[in-house]
Amino acid sequence: MKKTTPDHMYAVMGPDAATLDAMSRREFMTLLEDAQTFRDSWDCTLRALLAYAREFRDQPYKLEELASAAGMSVSGVRTAYGPAEIWSVAMWMERLPENPAVMPPEYDG
Repeated sequence: MKKTTPDHMYAVMGPDAATLDAMSRREFMTLLEDAQTFRDSWDCTLRALLAYAREFRDQPYKLEELASAAGMSVSGVRTAYGPAEIWSVAMWMERLPENPAVMPPEYDG
């Protein structure tokens, strides 16, 4: 698993210590909620990329390779996406996965 270096952590955090110290509780909670929204967005992107890598390529990327790159376990990659992500990638790419049987049952295409 990749570790975040302190320099990277500080760059990602945003406000400096003085700004954080000066924030009201409400402002800080809003900042924390925004960070959660950002994390959820990246989690969604990660799941979609994994679905693409495994389901939409004629030669899927290996689980071990994806796990290493994503900082996940092999089983984490295997279970990181499901029908909703496969559907989203199919709509975005305007094509079916290599194995159309993995499409959600509600797909009528």
